[in-house]
Amino acid sequence: MDGLELTLLGTPKLYWQAKPVASPAPKNLLLLCYLALKPEPQPREHLTQLFWPGGKRASLRFALHKLRQLPGADDWLQTPDNCVNITATSDVMSFEEALHQGHFEEALSVWQDEVTGAKTLLHGLQADDCPELETWLEQERTRLQSHYLEALQGRLRELERAGEAAAALRLARDVLRHDELNEAVHRSIMRLEADLGNSDAALVQFERLRELLHSELGLEPEAETHTLLTTIEDNAPRHHQHARVIASPAEVPALATQLVGRTSLLEEIRHKLTQHQHMVLQGFGGTGKTALAAQLAADTSQQGQVLWLEAGHDALDALLDGIARAYDDHTAFVQSANPAEFIYGLLERHAPLLIVVDDACNAYALSQFRDIIPAQQRLLVTSRQQHRGLPRVQVTSLTREDALTLLSSHTQRDLSQDSDASRLCDILDNHPFSLRLAGITLAVDGLTTRELLARLSTTPHDLKAPAQSAQLAESTSTYNSVTAMLSTSLDSLPEDVYEAFMSIGNLFTSSCTADLLAELEQRSVSEAEDALFELYQRGLAQRQSEAGSDIISYRLHDLAYSLARARNHHRPARAAKACEQFMQRFVQRQAHTFQLLDVELHNMLGAAQYAHAHDKPDVLVSIMQKLVVGNAYFTARGHSPSSLALLEQAVTAAKTLGDLETAHFLVARLGDTYRNSLADTKRALAAYEDALELVQNLNNSHREVILRSLIGSLQFQLGESAWQTQLDAAYQLAKREQDNLGLSHVLQNLSYLAGVREHYAEAERYCLEALTVLEAGHSQTTSSQASDIPAETIESLFFVRFNLGVAQHKQRKFGVALTCLEQALALAEQHNNPLWTAYIQQEMGDVYHAQGRRASAQQHYHQALSLYEANNASSDYDELAAFLSQHAYPLPEDIPETPFQTHKNALLTLHL
Repeated sequence: MDGLELTLLGTPKLYWQAKPVASPAPKNLLLLCYLALKPEPQPREHLTQLFWPGGKRASLRFALHKLRQLPGADDWLQTPDNCVNITATSDVMSFEEALHQGHFEEALSVWQDEVTGAKTLLHGLQADDCPELETWLEQERTRLQSHYLEALQGRLRELERAGEAAAALRLARDVLRHDELNEAVHRSIMRLEADLGNSDAALVQFERLRELLHSELGLEPEAETHTLLTTIEDNAPRHHQHARVIASPAEVPALATQLVGRTSLLEEIRHKLTQHQHMVLQGFGGTGKTALAAQLAADTSQQGQVLWLEAGHDALDALLDGIARAYDDHTAFVQSANPAEFIYGLLERHAPLLIVVDDACNAYALSQFRDIIPAQQRLLVTSRQQHRGLPRVQVTSLTREDALTLLSSHTQRDLSQDSDASRLCDILDNHPFSLRLAGITLAVDGLTTRELLARLSTTPHDLKAPAQSAQLAESTSTYNSVTAMLSTSLDSLPEDVYEAFMSIGNLFTSSCTADLLAELEQRSVSEAEDALFELYQRGLAQRQSEAGSDIISYRLHDLAYSLARARNHHRPARAAKACEQFMQRFVQRQAHTFQLLDVELHNMLGAAQYAHAHDKPDVLVSIMQKLVVGNAYFTARGHSPSSLALLEQAVTAAKTLGDLETAHFLVARLGDTYRNSLADTKRALAAYEDALELVQNLNNSHREVILRSLIGSLQFQLGESAWQTQLDAAYQLAKREQDNLGLSHVLQNLSYLAGVREHYAEAERYCLEALTVLEAGHSQTTSSQASDIPAETIESLFFVRFNLGVAQHKQRKFGVALTCLEQALALAEQHNNPLWTAYIQQEMGDVYHAQGRRASAQQHYHQALSLYEANNASSDYDELAAFLSQHAYPLPEDIPETPFQTHKNALLTLHL
């Protein structure tokens, strides 16, 4: 890669001669990107008006001056004839060239990111103060987005022609996420689902399209789409049709002898039917949806006629045919010119008080049926999946009290005070069908609850009915085990959804996010999300999210999770590897998205615990090391006893592996945890002393200096007289090794301890010496050279100047304090660190406040507050806001309500 190259898709990045270049200020960066997207030279006057409306040409001159300071600018920046242009290549150029040549896969590889998916042009750049420029930016994003959709559809056609149905289906769903009204893509999905044997999913896709077209455009699907639908329906498996007219409770199918714990639910259903006319009972198989519908039908049949349909996957014509047969009017139905109108008239004449559609799996057929029946007709649907536009009553497991009552009714003995029976209800998830099986098994086999509990404690799905139980055969129809009951839901799943279900059985908890499932199955996050959502729609999983969070996880019902584990023979090694990969991705891409790790932490710790228990120290070390990278997550959330124990075990494991480098890293993080999170100074000191011993074995003098300075600080806090000896030893070692950075750390610690003792003159002296040491090798820190300074040195330079300013402020040396703080501010801004900038703004406000210059103080305080809010530094924000209120400063209007955990120290805190 020669010359200047720009990455314009996603967050803009610059490269010169294949090396990364630090980005200029946002508007200068936007100017550079604009020129890269415009191949012809741009007049200076045009650029001035576009980027600085009403401004002066000096603004453009200054921007070009800044751009000329970038590497290689003499080669790639030209200003001919009062114009400006650049010579550069970009990913947008590569994308458009591949698209023009019909190389769709290549084009998509440029546009898409394997983690984040589709990219956005110039992500993060805005031009709010430049209306014409903002308009151009939006138009350019729209133009490229349409080209991206063109590439997606081109690749989709290639995959379909090649017969790669599964890959084509994934891509088609991706297209719809960007263009949901694309009917051709909806047809592709219908064809592909049917080709994969998922005819019910194809029918559901048609219903989604129909609803979208109707709600958005007031249109019906095209004739081509209807023709495809008919073909799929003709080839779909048929459900054995049952439709019956019920005139008395005795004629109701599946009517239970008792409905334990469902009285209030029955009343809710009656109330909703009165309110909405149409509604659905939705829930996991075996929870009693059909029994509830049967009870409603029995009650209603005492006042009038009920029509009962067992729908399954049947298409509309099968449902209508069944109704005609139930009313003994099939001949006329067959001869009618319009079957739908015929059934409408039939229902108007017979006027059933209630229509029950049991086990509705074909969403489109149900939607069509609802459009046919008279408007005043009451309709009750039962289904394992949700149906759009239908008010829903969720049928869940029983309460514990009702579960024990149900279990007791089948054993003919009172189990309400039986602790083993309560535990049995627990592992069976208080699930009505499972409890019925358990009760019959207890009665027929003569078992105690403890004996049955012993059978089921690890695999509750293995509960089977006694072969001789006629009672069970009559009450459960085709079900003879929980496994069979679950299988009826699993057998209807598309292959990728079934694989997702089984994969969760490998995990250490019954819940996961799409991010973890994607690692487990080596598929994209969007594909994993689709599969999990399908499990949720079919009632096999619960969808969970915390208030205020956009992170969604899915939890398998306990029985389903047990079955998935058993069918997998539970392969935890695979899950542990996926957790390790998840953590690697988390560290690389989402190191501060703590909410994602919140919901997956138990899987991560489960993987670490498995690795510890099964003599896999490398996996344990890898997972725990990634969990404490930067100490970010546990600093924010705190350790649990289990995570802290695993961190300690990981230290031991790393030592066993002979990986002293990692062992030192982990034990140092352990010390940080004891010091910062648990305020256990003694255990922190012990951990740092352990880390010091490891570092000495590694012959790493720099880290030895750092650790000795930390140990000295902790000894000071504990009142141990050896603190000065440790810091002196660190000082002498840094001097001997000519370790300027390490020496600056020692001096900063000495400055910190002097500040704690309020010896501010001494603190100032140490800071000045630290500054001299740091600048010895980096005397020039202009923006053009700052990128060459190591990050650790930059951090030390910043904090030394910051703390020097604090020490000078405390001595009321306001002028020199402000000068020092301005130097620190420049460094923070050069390196685009908003929190550093906020800290300086607040300290400068403090200096002006101490001088009584309230207007200047308020200006800096408000800038600090703005930065704290923008960067989720809620603790810092709240602390400063409280100070302002206390001293009668006005507050900005928007104060964040969500608590975060970022916090700064008044004086320097050192990190390894």
